[in-house]
Amino acid sequence: MKRSRKTPWLIAALCVGCLVLGACKRSRPTATVDARPAIDAEIRRGSARPDPGPPRAETAQRVAAARAEAARLTKALRAGGVAAREVTSVADIRGFRLFKRRSYRQAQVWFEAAVGVDPTFEPSLYNAALTAAVLGDPARARRHLAALRRLGTPLSRRRLSRATRNGHLGRLLRTAPSPSL
Repeated sequence: MKRSRKTPWLIAALCVGCLVLGACKRSRPTATVDARPAIDAEIRRGSARPDPGPPRAETAQRVAAARAEAARLTKALRAGGVAAREVTSVADIRGFRLFKRRSYRQAQVWFEAAVGVDPTFEPSLYNAALTAAVLGDPARARRHLAALRRLGTPLSRRRLSRATRNGHLGRLLRTAPSPSL
């Protein structure tokens, strides 16, 4: 099998994706790992903080760099034949890690990249809506919640139920309900 010049970079990107997903096992193929159920359980027990906290100072250069990196990584993975769901999962996890570090603008870039690759991936839609609400962009948050509602899957209904219990999204849903919600 002849390797192209792009192959080492693509293999490195996939390895980074495996490390981010925590799914790199020699005995089985990689799989999407969703850590959010464990995090949600910690929140219910009270050991984790449900309020994300104040945002960190982010420069326009860092946000632009995140936007360029998200576009480059998603394009390279898609060109390498990686399934859209897997690419979306990698972008969503990168955004989630930034969200936990309170780098909300950079996280929003990654969540939007994830939604751009696969607009039916419920965790990315929920995370994009939550980040938009935290950043004070209710119109964008409502658009993502409306897309989540249109999906109508059991996971999307659970995410919408979680949105009503969330401080930022619940307040948003109670104050000015959108006709599409």
